[in-house]
Amino acid sequence: MPKAEPTAKTKRRRLFQFGGHSELSLLAVLAVLVGLLAGVGTVAFHWLLGNGLLGRGDEILLRLADGREWSIPAHGAGATWWGVALVLALPPAGLLLAVLLVRLLGRGEHGHGVAGIMEAVALRGGRIRLWPALARILASLSTIAAGGSAGTVDPSVHIGATLASWLGQRLHFSERRLRVLVACGTAAGVASAFNAPIAGVFFAQEIILGEFTTTAFGLVVLSSVTASVIGRILRGEHPAFGIPAYTLRSPWEMFLYLGLGLLAGLISALYARGLLGVESLFDRWKGPFLLRTLLGGLVVGLTGWAFPRLLGVGYGSMDRLLQGERLAWGLLLLLMLLKPLLTAVTLSSGGSGGVFAPSLFIGCLLGSAYGQLANRFFPQVSAPAPAYALVGMGAVLAGAVHCPITAILLLFEMTHDYHVILPIMLSVVVSTLLSQRLSPRSVYTERMARRGLDIRFGRDVNVMEMITVEEAMGQDFDAVPPDMSLPELGILFEQSAHHGFPVVDGGGRLIGVVTLSDYRRALESGRLGTVADVCTCNPVVVHPEQSLNDALHLMASWDVGRLPVVPREDSSRIVGLLRRHDVIRAYNKGLARRLEIAHQVQQMQVASYRQGELFTLELPSGAAGAGLLVKDLRFPAGTIVVSVQRGERALIPRGDTRLQVGDLLAVMVQDGAGAARVRELLLEGKGLPRGRETRYGEYELPPSAPAVGRPIAQLGLPRDSLLVSVKRAGRTTIAYPELLLQAGDQVVVFAEEEDIPLVEHCLLGECPAPGPEVGLRNLLLLVDGSETGWAALEQALSLAAAVEGTIHGLCLLEGRLEQHGQAVLAELQRRCQQRGVDCFGSLPPGPWVEALDRHDLSEDLVMLPAWVCRRDQGQVLQQLLPRTDLPVWVAAGEPRVLGRLLAAYDGGAAAGRALRLAAQMALALRIPLDVLGVPGQDGEYSELLQRARAILSLYGLEATCLQREGPSLEQVVLAVQERDSDLVLLGVHRHGSLYRPRFARTLDALLCRTERSWLLCR
Repeated sequence: MPKAEPTAKTKRRRLFQFGGHSELSLLAVLAVLVGLLAGVGTVAFHWLLGNGLLGRGDEILLRLADGREWSIPAHGAGATWWGVALVLALPPAGLLLAVLLVRLLGRGEHGHGVAGIMEAVALRGGRIRLWPALARILASLSTIAAGGSAGTVDPSVHIGATLASWLGQRLHFSERRLRVLVACGTAAGVASAFNAPIAGVFFAQEIILGEFTTTAFGLVVLSSVTASVIGRILRGEHPAFGIPAYTLRSPWEMFLYLGLGLLAGLISALYARGLLGVESLFDRWKGPFLLRTLLGGLVVGLTGWAFPRLLGVGYGSMDRLLQGERLAWGLLLLLMLLKPLLTAVTLSSGGSGGVFAPSLFIGCLLGSAYGQLANRFFPQVSAPAPAYALVGMGAVLAGAVHCPITAILLLFEMTHDYHVILPIMLSVVVSTLLSQRLSPRSVYTERMARRGLDIRFGRDVNVMEMITVEEAMGQDFDAVPPDMSLPELGILFEQSAHHGFPVVDGGGRLIGVVTLSDYRRALESGRLGTVADVCTCNPVVVHPEQSLNDALHLMASWDVGRLPVVPREDSSRIVGLLRRHDVIRAYNKGLARRLEIAHQVQQMQVASYRQGELFTLELPSGAAGAGLLVKDLRFPAGTIVVSVQRGERALIPRGDTRLQVGDLLAVMVQDGAGAARVRELLLEGKGLPRGRETRYGEYELPPSAPAVGRPIAQLGLPRDSLLVSVKRAGRTTIAYPELLLQAGDQVVVFAEEEDIPLVEHCLLGECPAPGPEVGLRNLLLLVDGSETGWAALEQALSLAAAVEGTIHGLCLLEGRLEQHGQAVLAELQRRCQQRGVDCFGSLPPGPWVEALDRHDLSEDLVMLPAWVCRRDQGQVLQQLLPRTDLPVWVAAGEPRVLGRLLAAYDGGAAAGRALRLAAQMALALRIPLDVLGVPGQDGEYSELLQRARAILSLYGLEATCLQREGPSLEQVVLAVQERDSDLVLLGVHRHGSLYRPRFARTLDALLCRTERSWLLCR
């Protein structure tokens, strides 16, 4: 018996048990290996960046990695035309190369640098795709070497994280281990880039993992130390910047550093918002993307020509400022404003790189200008300007990235001086707090939030943090006036179950709070006054927008059982009362909301896994989708509404969710065309009357379900459907293709409404077969008196007679006399009466295309003679199909009664509709049906025929399934001739295997070669 191949799980178990070593030992070895690889990769990346365009002071240089430099005469009195041309041409060329690399290798994938790693760790279990990551790294090299204003830290981090993820995926690691390994690669990238191993460790824990664990910390330290050692061996012992030693000159100087922290917090918040604002402007670009890239590169070149210090990363300019170079503070402020704008233009126009290093540059400029002003007005207590430049670097970095620990440790490792750590800590913390107040998301998470991804939901969140005081407070509460006597208060306590009341005067103003304890103390002391004499004035209050977690802390700190709720703008007006039992009741709401957030995480994970496009759309005033339910919106197939951001709250979109003006929707679509259709649907209302509807289906699999024991990939679900999640034993998991379904699983499926019966049949096997009734009851027939026109009528009569339908004849004049039209209509009435079919006709004036526009197209089928298509070379169909979602019947050949049907099926949505229509017609006419498998480039005959049989089984049909070699026109013609089919049903779509965008030529060839009728379904 041949020996079975070990599975990936068995290989992984053997790997962890190799040599008797524990799992932790093996992970430690891999962490060292990741640090080694990341250190070498980062050093190689920075060596390659030694070649390129950069600015040094007011001089523009072209530098090579071997140390040679050439000054470009593009600025000043010695400027030449070729020097200016070179400076203006290199940035557009570098950005253009970066865009082409990302589009060719990266497939336009979202998320690069640190933001991409955060998304991969939070939503994809640390899985980073190799080729898109490699494309981004090479694109960053092209962007920065050409003078683009972007940072090197993000690409360095991406190198380490990608190597770690690739290694972990090759070893089939679980998501938990893979996340830790990616964090090791991230720390190695930072450590190697700055020669700062401690900062690398805390950057990985603080930004990438978002939590501190003992096991992960030890492994990350190993990787970071290894990368730092490799960097020092290959690049030397020197730190990233040469910084002289500084000391705190006076304790009063801490107030100056406090002011610097406040300014840095404001600047970092503006920096984060400015990046996204410029990116939004570029996203509205409607022209060719290459032109956008070239214009962005030209802006970079012009700005760099005017201010050479802004070219490239700017490490040289930062180093000179830290060494004591003095520039006019006005110039420093101008450069500080231009640097974030230039970075935004570089990245938004298609360039790649990071935003970490530009924040250091901005902080250095801010601190240098602030230090010069401090030296001028407070010379006795202020340190030299470079000290403020150093502190400003850390403060702006912490405010922009929200990484205070990393910023403090990074500057400490860069200075190796403990004396400067106190001002650094103060400024960094103040900047972070202010920046988080002004902009709750960092420069990384804000970009992901615009795409509907919020990684905060992927981490454990306090239940009480999810509920606001306004949601839990009671608005119907009893209050007492301050002049109420104590005996009256005692009676109120006896009659009510409350142990305290707010004290409110006649004008509705809050005076205080009186409790049962206050009343008892007054009785014990013998005082018999009023409530105003015993109540607690100026009580502890909360605001409606605060979280219940804040309210609980106040209750515990002050040992009170109730808190008046007052608005921030008027603390004397009480709007509610929060009691302990209100908090307990709201806890259940918090648990439900946490489950909603867990479901949203699954939605974001699905969106991150899929190779589609995720975009955000805000519903403005007057949007057609505002006020409608999600279930009533007929989105394109394969569309998922991931989340709905309404104010500060993220909603889980369900079928009964009603959209409102101002809602920010994160929508997953298959491609750019789908995004355009969704925008037209929600903003302009195009497609609301007609179109395909999508629905969510939630099912629990019984033990007898056919899906039990089968992987998701083999269920035979319709192509445009998506099995979103599987809930098993209370835990929701991603529905990956190899997942075996089990009895009791609760699955959520997203599919078109018409595909729901097939989905239920594939999952449950309990879908009842429909009756013989067919939907084609009203037939619109275009008649003109020609032979093919009467052939179309004969076929329409056979169908109408079977289904007891009605024919509406629309006479085509096209320049003929009206008397001829009346004769045609009379002949139409006569033939219909002979067959017992109800019929009425009309003779509209003008060309038939305009007549169709005036017609409401409320019929179920449009039939027309083939000669119209041949005469107009297919233009009729191209004009007709966009006007209606109805099937179109093209009649050809001699008049015949329908006796055999053929449906060509390629697995697409349009072909599925054609196959369902063929099944209904076969049932109604009691005639045989053949199914021809027409696979596309990635299709298989067995899979296609399995899907076709599943669809036909819904109707109780056992149709003949044919298969031919190749999706060619000749094979379809051969099948028609061999089976002697009278009618062929086809699905028309843009990217099908049979019908290309020029489908009319194909149809014309089929009509000429088969003399059969063809029915087209969109």
